Amino acid sequence: MTLTAVALVAKTADGRPVPGVLAMLKSPDVPGGILADLTNGDGYMVFNNVPVPFSGVLKLGGAAAPYGPNGNGESVTVSGSNVTLRVGGAQDNPQDILLPACVPFA
Repeated sequence: MTLTAVALVAKTADGRPVPGVLAMLKSPDVPGGILADLTNGDGYMVFNNVPVPFSGVLKLGGAAAPYGPNGNGESVTVSGSNVTLRVGGAQDNPQDILLPACVPFA
């Protein structure tokens, strides 16, 4: 089994970071079936020691409105090492996974 770090950057459609987003990555492939953490002031967080490859659903809460189609989350597939899930924003590295921007609560 290969382990990697999976980072998440949460931004709005206009590129502003969103702190305080609860990111929940649900997958039967990860220990306990779910990984969860909060984004910092830069809209950033990281899950360490994540087994790859895996497929799952990214859900957002806390400072962000329900995410994905009908608030049910966005599907993600991670197959490489040191992956960043970019919720809004631009791709910095080839292994980045680009996802739609989040909407902060007012």
